[in-house]
Amino acid sequence: MHNLEANLVLKSIEKIATAFKDSELNEAKKRKLLNGLKEEVKTVGSFYIATKTKSGYSR
Repeated sequence: MHNLEANLVLKSIEKIATAFKDSELNEAKKRKLLNGLKEEVKTVGSFYIATKTKSGYSR
C-alpha cells in the first residue's frame, strides 16, 4: 500500500516538473500546483505514520 501511495506522489511530482518546463505557466499556477503537491505529501505521510504506529512501530 505504501508503494502505491508513493507512486502516486511521484507521478504528481513528474506532472509538476513537466508543467514547470512550460514557459507559458504563470507564477499563480505554479504555486497552486506546489500547494496541491504539499497536501498529497502530507496525506501520504500521515497515512504512513498511522499504519506504522498501529502495527507497533514508532516513527
